[in-house]
Amino acid sequence: MWGAQKIRFKEGKKLFSNTYPNREYKDALFRFIFNNPEDLLSLYEHQSSFNPNMPVRGLVYFGQLYSQYIHEEGLDIYVSELVKLPVPQYIVFYNGLKKEPERCELKLSDAFSSDKEGVKPCIELTAVMLNINLGNNIHIMERCGKLREYSQFISLVRGYLSEGNYIKIALELAIKDAISNNILKEILLKQRAEVCKMFLTEYDEEQHLKNVMRIGFKEGREEGYNVGRQEGINAIVKESIEYGQNRTDIVKKLIKYFDLSEYEAEEYFDKYSK
Repeated sequence: MWGAQKIRFKEGKKLFSNTYPNREYKDALFRFIFNNPEDLLSLYEHQSSFNPNMPVRGLVYFGQLYSQYIHEEGLDIYVSELVKLPVPQYIVFYNGLKKEPERCELKLSDAFSSDKEGVKPCIELTAVMLNINLGNNIHIMERCGKLREYSQFISLVRGYLSEGNYIKIALELAIKDAISNNILKEILLKQRAEVCKMFLTEYDEEQHLKNVMRIGFKEGREEGYNVGRQEGINAIVKESIEYGQNRTDIVKKLIKYFDLSEYEAEEYFDKYSK
């Protein structure tokens, strides 16, 4: 999962800006794309898999953020005068591989366990999930060039991965292609290392293995499954070594992903680590 929360509040010339407490940005691109403060307390989150618990998480986030805002603004909630708070907005950007609608609303009330008739929850929170995979929400993409370019960039990375390239090679090819076509050019030129680090950290290795083995079948090789499996094992060993992982961790990974015995995994490590 790639996650990023970003909150902006603007009142006159004062800017209240923060991230969810004790949580680092994991998505460098979103840090730069959504950089337009409004008179709102807006929470943006990026998900590469569908999660129905986003409103529950939002409840926790907003509770802490409003508490922080009240403290920093010196507001007194115990006086008779009504305090003014920024309007909350919660947007979830989805770009996972599973097909999801362009837009859907996730309600906090769906999580409440009581099914008693006539009992209305005193709290509601709505997370609006927007599908930002290429080809979705075109009207939004037209108004937000950087968001459109982000979707194009992700599509490029996935395209090169689907060809069986290692993630590092796929990234380099996608970045080169994107810069040549003026896709996130400024961000990629200035923050290339950070973007690469984010992808390499959050990269779904297991899905990549499935893609590698699928290519073996697609090419119609007589021994398709075995060849695809061998390519997957070879890819994991070489990439893991390149990322500095030790023999023990790589062997455990092979056992987990390919249902190998420890002896088989060690043999494959010795074969492909040379």
